[in-house]
Amino acid sequence: MKQKNAIMGMAFFGPALVLLTLFLFLPLLLTLRFSFTDYFALNPDLTHFVGLENYFEIFKDELFVAAFFNTVKFVIIIVPLQCGGALLLALAINKAAHCKKYFKVAFFIPVVMSLAVVSTLWIQIYSPEGILNTMLSNFGIDTQAFIYSADQALPSIAIMSVWQGVGYQMIIFLGDFKISILRCMKRLRWTMRPNGRSSAILRCPNSNLCVYLCLSR
Repeated sequence: MKQKNAIMGMAFFGPALVLLTLFLFLPLLLTLRFSFTDYFALNPDLTHFVGLENYFEIFKDELFVAAFFNTVKFVIIIVPLQCGGALLLALAINKAAHCKKYFKVAFFIPVVMSLAVVSTLWIQIYSPEGILNTMLSNFGIDTQAFIYSADQALPSIAIMSVWQGVGYQMIIFLGDFKISILRCMKRLRWTMRPNGRSSAILRCPNSNLCVYLCLSR
């Protein structure tokens, strides 16, 4: 049975692994190799090894340095918010007594929406006359520029990305909860106390792999 399941798993996983190898892993390795050379696609025969010279040159570019640190800031904002939000949503849906399927679909819909639709939607939300500024004005807060401000654009876009992607991580956590419950039931062990009463010892697996999948997406 285990061998049959392994074969079925590889049958589903194999084609994806081949495509990932051809269009992701190999290009990454080739890019890493070419980064240490002066490779020129139109004349590859004149390629020479230059070591770290390309890296030294690129870090002298102010635009690249600015883009690099903006990317770091974006990751620092989006990773904890997206994973934390996904975990909270998964816990809430897992505890819900009714309409679980509705909530799953509702929170997962932004994941399958195209970037053009998401961008148009959030441009309207962030606009000076949008719903967000209208809500802020009700609390006496001045109109915010959001994506139209150099200081607020990065966190505003990060929040939009969190909203779009949190449903994906939520599904991963929900799947992990179900697997954990099954494993916990299998690992349930009964022991006898000195007073003659029986007690259950339950050791549940943690969600380290689940968190890793969310972080590596």
